[in-house]
Amino acid sequence: MNGRYGAATIKTERARTAGGAKSAVRALSVLIVAAPYLPFMFLGTCFYNLQHRHWTAVRAVAVGSLLAMASTVNFLQLHPVSGFPQLFFFANGLLALLIFAAAYRFQDRIPYSRVLNWLAEISYPLYVVHGFAGYVLLTVLTEAGCPPYPAIAIAVATFLLVAYLLHLGVEKPSMWMAKRILNPRWNRRPAGSNAA
Repeated sequence: MNGRYGAATIKTERARTAGGAKSAVRALSVLIVAAPYLPFMFLGTCFYNLQHRHWTAVRAVAVGSLLAMASTVNFLQLHPVSGFPQLFFFANGLLALLIFAAAYRFQDRIPYSRVLNWLAEISYPLYVVHGFAGYVLLTVLTEAGCPPYPAIAIAVATFLLVAYLLHLGVEKPSMWMAKRILNPRWNRRPAGSNAA
């Protein structure tokens, strides 16, 4: 009886260890695929800290330059591991950065737009869901025989809706709660005052 129990325990432990190793490999593969994008994504923090005067222009340019160099190295040297054409990603990333920098520089000349404001409000949930709701749904639809343009329209409508629902149901309540917990001045506001 004890021998059988011991053998079963060893098999269970081996399976658990193998499952843990597979999970670690999956996590590492996700990190390897995502790593080239991380310095590029952090470029936005330079704009944010400059906009809100947390950093001087010199510091924002210095940190941004280091992040841009790291992004360039990642895109041109490390990205071939994933099998994608690295120059294509680099060119797209550079174009996106130039458009963002121009919009930041000339923000006082861009007229207010309710649509752009709404997209800005849902930008983080949109970032979170676009991969699944966009690429995966697009693949499923096209493999099911849906023509490309209707598939794109359905995917875009789906990830915009999911992002908006996440914004209303998760992001806004979480931000409100975080302000209440982390900012003591928030708790002392009069009941009818607006959120900052």
